[in-house]
Amino acid sequence: MVDKLDYNEVKDDFDNRLDEIRQLPDKLNDNVDRIKWISPALYLAITHDRDAAQDHLQKLIDTLIDVGEGILAPLLFIDYAAEWQKIGSSALSASNAQGNSEVSLEGHWDGKAYTRYKDSSEHQKTAMTTMTEACQKIHTELLTLAQEGRNFYKQIVDKLATLLAEVGVALAEVASIVEAPWGIDKFGSAIVTAVDFVVTTETSFLEVQSKVWISSNELKNIVNHPAGFPTGDDGKDHWPASVATGFSDKKDWKLAE
Repeated sequence: MVDKLDYNEVKDDFDNRLDEIRQLPDKLNDNVDRIKWISPALYLAITHDRDAAQDHLQKLIDTLIDVGEGILAPLLFIDYAAEWQKIGSSALSASNAQGNSEVSLEGHWDGKAYTRYKDSSEHQKTAMTTMTEACQKIHTELLTLAQEGRNFYKQIVDKLATLLAEVGVALAEVASIVEAPWGIDKFGSAIVTAVDFVVTTETSFLEVQSKVWISSNELKNIVNHPAGFPTGDDGKDHWPASVATGFSDKKDWKLAE
């Protein structure tokens, strides 16, 4: 499963790639503008392709900014997963403590008071088991969502790394003057391909958003009237009450046979 260190690496890579791509419009203009003084005719011939490439670049940048707006969400999922895991561990420890021979009455006592105690204890044991299972389920769901987010951004980061390598070659060809027409064509094609990829990947991410919605409903169901939690007069779930009275009469206690 994904952790914060791993995800932060992907996030940093995404931010760095975006910064590099934001520098491309100026780099393209600088390389094309140099041709103006060497071969005006060639400059005029490729300015249309340069302008088209700039339009595609702006679309790519806008799309990446839009995609990047949700990049912090998986980190929240990871943090929340850790908190739910802590709660689950506490509930499990409390549940295990009930079976501790130093505090358990099982096999030692009987009678009316013991029966009342056992009934209360069973309700609380059920509640703690439910809580432990719910926490584990929530923990797993949140990490699964974080992993989905990590995979989504990693795909884009890898594609952007390929794009930057391709446009680097294309810009070198533009700067060579002789290969400028082919270089500007390669530059534009690489950007168009990247835009298509990011848009397609963003569309596929709607499936991840759908999983978030489904998981959200599942998590709501987990905490809505869970087993072992009685519903109070206020309509809310409550931790089962302990029986703290009625144990003082010695007649209600007897040693187990």
